[in-house]
Amino acid sequence: MFGAAVAEAAIQMRAALARRRSSSGDGATRPDAAGVSLHAQTAPSLSHRAALYLTSIVASNVPDLDLVLSPLIPGKLGYLLHHRGHTHTLVFAIPLALLCLAVPWFYSRRRAHLWNRGDWGWLVAVAILGPVVHLGLDFGNSYGVHPFWPFDARWYFGDRVFIVEPSFWLALCPALFLASRRGGPRLLWGAIFLAALGLELFSGFVPLPLGTAFAVMGVGLVVVLAWMGPGWRIAGSGFAALTIMALYYGAGALAKGRVETMLASAYPEWRSLDNVMAPMPSNPLCYSLIALQVRGETLTLRRGAFEVFPSFLPKVACPEISRMGTMPLASAGASETQMGATKIAWIGAAEVSIPELRRLHRERCDVAAFLRFARVPYVTTSAEGLIVGDLRFDRAKGADDFADLVLEPVAAPCPERVPEWAPPRADVLSD
Repeated sequence: MFGAAVAEAAIQMRAALARRRSSSGDGATRPDAAGVSLHAQTAPSLSHRAALYLTSIVASNVPDLDLVLSPLIPGKLGYLLHHRGHTHTLVFAIPLALLCLAVPWFYSRRRAHLWNRGDWGWLVAVAILGPVVHLGLDFGNSYGVHPFWPFDARWYFGDRVFIVEPSFWLALCPALFLASRRGGPRLLWGAIFLAALGLELFSGFVPLPLGTAFAVMGVGLVVVLAWMGPGWRIAGSGFAALTIMALYYGAGALAKGRVETMLASAYPEWRSLDNVMAPMPSNPLCYSLIALQVRGETLTLRRGAFEVFPSFLPKVACPEISRMGTMPLASAGASETQMGATKIAWIGAAEVSIPELRRLHRERCDVAAFLRFARVPYVTTSAEGLIVGDLRFDRAKGADDFADLVLEPVAAPCPERVPEWAPPRADVLSD
C-alpha cells in the first residue's frame, strides 16, 4: 500500500512541476488548437503511470525477498536469521530495487514508448524510495532491522507501531481509491478500506472509542478528498498517515521515558538493560511491555502492560494479555506499578541464569546463532527438552512458537551460512 501511495505522490508531483514550468513559460506547454487541456498535456501517459505504480510496488516489497533465503539454514534458525536479513539492508535492498527498472525498460522498448530522461528519473526515484520506506516501517515495531550492515551489524528497534496497523489503511486508501481509473484497483482499495473499518469497530482488538475515532477519520477523508483535485487527494492522505505516524512515535517516546522512570523507582536494586514495547492496534494509550533487568548473575524478564490514563479512560484500557507460553512466569511481586496517570499492570516475571546463557552461547553454536536474533532470550525445560526462546514471541505452550528452539542432547553440526548480525543481548553475553 505504501508503495502505491509513493507512486501516486510521484505522479502528482511530476504533473504539478510540469504545470509550474508551463505556466512560467519554460517549455511552454499551453492548450493547443485542438483544445487539449493543460492537465492532459502535463499528466503522465497511461504507460508511464502504470510503470510508476509497478516499479514502486515491487521495489517496496523487495526487502521481503529474504524469505527465499530461509532454507540456507535448516529448521527455525533459517527463518529467524534470514528474515529481515540481507535484503533488509540498504546495501542490498536499493540495488535490488533498481533491478526492478528492467521490467519497464523492456516494456518501453517493446511498445516503443519514448520516455524522456525526466520520466526515467521519476522511475529511479520511486525504485530507491520503495525499500527505504519498507525499512523505515519495519524499524517502527519491536521485531527490528539492521539496515546499515555490513558497516553496522547491530539491530535497531523502534518499539513505536504495531506490526499491522489498520489506521494507516484508513489514511491511504481514500486517495488511492479516488485515484484509480479502473474497477479492479478501486475494488482492491475499497475492500482494504472496509476491512480496516471492520478491524477498528468489530474485531475486539481496538477499544471502541479509539476505533470509532479512527473510523470517523477514514470516512471523513473519503468525503473531503472526493471534493479535491488529484494532487490534493494524495497530499491529504499522506498528511493523515504522517500525522498518525507522528502520534505513535511521540506517544511511544513519552511512554518509554515514563516506563524507565517507573522501573527505576519500583526496582532500584536492578539495572535496566532494555524495555521492549509494542502498542496495541490503533491504541497509542496501551503498550505490551517486557522489561529486561539485571541483578547479580540473574537476568529478570518482567512482562506486563503499560497504560496511559487507566483511571480516566477505562474503556480504552489494555486488553488482557495471556500468561500462556513456553517460559513459565512467576509473580512479578506487586501486581501493578502506578505513577500519576500511568500504570504498569504486571503479568509475571521470569529469571534467566546469565552464566548458563553464556555457557550455552560459548559451547553450542546453534544457540550462538539463535542469540544473533533473540532480543529477550530465555532458557527453560519442558517435555520436549531444553528450550531457548525469545519472550517477545512466546505465545504458546511447548515449542510451537517460531522463536522456540529445542536443543538436542547432542549438539548437531554447526549451522552454516549464519549471518553476522550483532547479538541484541551482547550486553549480557559479554563477560
